[in-house]
Amino acid sequence: MRILFPLLFILLNSICFSQNLNEIYKRIDKKIRLDEGYLDIHSVQFTPTESLLNDLRSIPLKNGNLFNFRIDENVIYKFLYSKSSPEIDTLIMLELREELTSTAASEGRLFGDISVQEGETKTEINAVIKFQDFNNLYFTDKNLYNKITNLVEKLSQETEPESKLTIPIDESFIMRGAVFSRDNSDFLNYQGINSSHSYPKTTTASAGGRRSRRESSAGGNMKIEGSFYKATFFHPEMNFDFTTLGAELSFEHDLLNLLPWQGMIMKGGVRSLTFLTGSQGPENSISFDIKVLARFKINTVNLATNLPFMVTEIPKLNVQPGVDLSLSTSRIYESPFINIDYSTGSSEINNPYYRFNTGPGRSHAYFTNSQWMTTISYYWQTNQEGTVRLRFDIGAGSYNVIRADYIGGASPKTSEVFNSINPLIGFHLNFIPKIKGKETELFHANLRMYDSVIRAKLWLKLLEFDSLHIVRFETHILSSPLYRGTREWENKSSTYLGFIYRYGF
Repeated sequence: MRILFPLLFILLNSICFSQNLNEIYKRIDKKIRLDEGYLDIHSVQFTPTESLLNDLRSIPLKNGNLFNFRIDENVIYKFLYSKSSPEIDTLIMLELREELTSTAASEGRLFGDISVQEGETKTEINAVIKFQDFNNLYFTDKNLYNKITNLVEKLSQETEPESKLTIPIDESFIMRGAVFSRDNSDFLNYQGINSSHSYPKTTTASAGGRRSRRESSAGGNMKIEGSFYKATFFHPEMNFDFTTLGAELSFEHDLLNLLPWQGMIMKGGVRSLTFLTGSQGPENSISFDIKVLARFKINTVNLATNLPFMVTEIPKLNVQPGVDLSLSTSRIYESPFINIDYSTGSSEINNPYYRFNTGPGRSHAYFTNSQWMTTISYYWQTNQEGTVRLRFDIGAGSYNVIRADYIGGASPKTSEVFNSINPLIGFHLNFIPKIKGKETELFHANLRMYDSVIRAKLWLKLLEFDSLHIVRFETHILSSPLYRGTREWENKSSTYLGFIYRYGF
């Protein structure tokens, strides 16, 4: 008897829940049938053929029956569905309607209606698959459900879907809210605006509350970007069928908390952008952006402090010559965007450009020859117009520091004094307002927190000529360590001011 009451309680609850759920389904079906003019739903017409029905036979219904399409010239079907949106990343099947059209026979009867005269036509519309059936199919046979949605997406691409909505829409309300693209659009937009190398350009436009885009190839005109610390170059002859190449010369080391010219290095090499497109185009393909740069030592100890656009102390960390490898990918099978950077260099420590003199015949210096960093990135926009475009990075990185002690003419004694993994977070913002009806890449800012140091980069568009020549003012700011003391090889807060010239972007 004790166990009977819990069982009865569970049974009554399940019955009540089932009744409530059935009531909800009935209300949804009634809403779709009576108030479709007030709902943002669409329909697409489907005329079945034997070839199209290979995978769509015997669709199970909630009542236990099976539905099969009829191949009849007088029968057409209409799928009702809710389109995908920024909030819902896939379409939702609502109903399948069957429309049977017949002509009255000579005896003046049509569907048993004697009021229909000879030669007149009449259409009978029935909901043969309801929302509850589609919802049940989603959970019981996801493969069949996906075949149906794939068919609907294919049909909607071939013919413009019919909107059931008959009331006016407040477009300004639709345009509000964060927008996440389901393809590489936001990634390509960000890289096209901020990368110093060539990327396919996508133009975001509002079209009936939805975003549409126009694409151009990664090639095109010659592209050059130059600043006081970096130069990149691309020519159409460097755009091949399988990849797009570019050249780079740089005096910065982004894996360390250093501003340009503080690393006492010069880097040069090539960059390759490859899209595994097939026939889908760059927005729906996997991309690999790879850079291979050789790193050379260059004495910028005194140069960094005397440059008019630098406010900094003398750099104290000797970055060793070596090789820098960089890989960035677009989403691979719905994964986040991935960035991997690795740097390795020589272990030779005999000729430091900066050393600390601690007494007669005694000195020491700090070197780094190994660094790595890996992050995942997320892109989104604050609205469908793309006025503010955002990116968030999260990951980790590491670098080593080797101390070499020099005493007289003896061989230096070395010891590794630092080598730890530190978390990294970054935030990027692009401000792209419409000025005179044209999207204008006006402002960019990004912040990176790594090893207790904040690094900020900002640029502001100053001039543009003929849509080919663009001049930006930029600022780099490096903070002192926030949650710890400054290590002996580190600089305190530093600032860089300069200009960026872009041609052909």
